[in-house]
Amino acid sequence: MAGCQEDGGPRPTFPAGAEDCRRSPAGDHAPMAVTMKDVAERCGMSRPTVNLVLAGKGHLLRPETVAKVMAAASELGYRRNAAARAMRLGRFANVGLINSTGSGLSNIPIKTLVTLTDRLAAADHHLLFMRTPDLAFTEAGRLPQIATQHCVDGVILNRIFPADDPVAAALDTGGTPAVWFNIEHPVNTVRPDDEQAGRLATERLIALGHRRIVYVNPLHTLHISAADRCRGYAAAMAAAGLEAESYQAADSSVSAAGHEPGHRWFSAMFRRDRRPTAVIINGTVHLAPILQAAAMAALEVPRDLSVVAIDGDPLWSIGLQPSLVRIPEDEMGVALAELMLARLADPATPLPTRRVPCTWHERNTVAPVTGR
Repeated sequence: MAGCQEDGGPRPTFPAGAEDCRRSPAGDHAPMAVTMKDVAERCGMSRPTVNLVLAGKGHLLRPETVAKVMAAASELGYRRNAAARAMRLGRFANVGLINSTGSGLSNIPIKTLVTLTDRLAAADHHLLFMRTPDLAFTEAGRLPQIATQHCVDGVILNRIFPADDPVAAALDTGGTPAVWFNIEHPVNTVRPDDEQAGRLATERLIALGHRRIVYVNPLHTLHISAADRCRGYAAAMAAAGLEAESYQAADSSVSAAGHEPGHRWFSAMFRRDRRPTAVIINGTVHLAPILQAAAMAALEVPRDLSVVAIDGDPLWSIGLQPSLVRIPEDEMGVALAELMLARLADPATPLPTRRVPCTWHERNTVAPVTGR
C-alpha cells in the first residue's frame, strides 16, 4: 500500500489528515490508533509533556507548548484510549444514572440532570443514562450485573421504592457504590427537604396575617414528598396555635375533583362561610383551576386570596408570577455529584442523607390579609 513501510525502518511522516496505515496485529493494513508517542514525535515534545496536555493539565505548561501539542493531536486525529486508561487507573470514570421503565417512577428535573452532568464532568467523570425494567429494582443481584455490563464505577438510582428494598444490600455486596435520589433512606441519598418546604410556605403566610390556610394535594402520588410537605404545614399551623385543614388525593372529595374539572371542588371551598384566605398547593400545575375557581367566587388573587405553590421554577406563564417555595433543582444536582464522588473515594463508608433546603420566592400571588 502506498505510503507504508514494512521493512522495520523509520516510519514516514504523513501529511495532515493522512491515514496512518501501519500493519495491524491481524497482518493486514487496517488503520491503527494514534498514540501519545505519535503525537510527541509530531510536535517534538516529550511524552510526559504530551501526557499532561492530553490529560487536561495544560494549565501547568506554557500556552505555546499546549498549542503545539493540541495542533499535532488534531493533525493526527488522536483520540484517548478509554479502555487503556480504565485498565491503567482501575476505574472507568463513568457513573450510571439508572431509571425505571415504569411510568412515573423515575422523574428527575432537567436542571438537576444538567447540573449533575456538569459537576461530574468537572471531576473527569461521565454520566451514562440507563433505563431498566422495573423488575431489576426489586430482584437482588440484577442491578450489580447491570452496573458491570455498562462499565460504571458507581450508580445513581432514580426510582421510588421502599427503604427495605433489597437493592441496597445487593449493590453493597457487589462492590458498586450507590447513591439514591429523592427517596426516604437513612444514608447515601439526596432529596429536597419537603417537610421544610411545607413549613416555610405556611410560616410565610402566617407572617402575612393569614389564619385560615389550607394545604391541597389534588393528585394521587406514591411519592413521599406530598405527605412530607403536608406534615411541615401541619407542624407550622400547630406551632402557631392554628387549626390545620389539608386535602389529599386519598380524600374522596379531592379524588372526585381530580376526575372532574378541578375548579368545581375549589369553588365549593371558596364559597364556605369561613373560606380560607390562603391556599398552599402541591405543584404549579394545579394553579389554573384554583385561579379559575377564585374568579368564579369573585375573589381576586392576591387581594382576597393568597396562593403559594411548592414546586420547581415553572416553565410556563398564567399571567401571574406565582409565589412559591422553590424545590432546589440545581442544588440537588450539585449534591448528587458531590455525594457520588465522595462514595467513589471511599465506597465502604455510608454517608448521611442530604436534605437540600428549599427557598421562599415571593412574587405576586400573596398579600397580607384584608377584610375577612
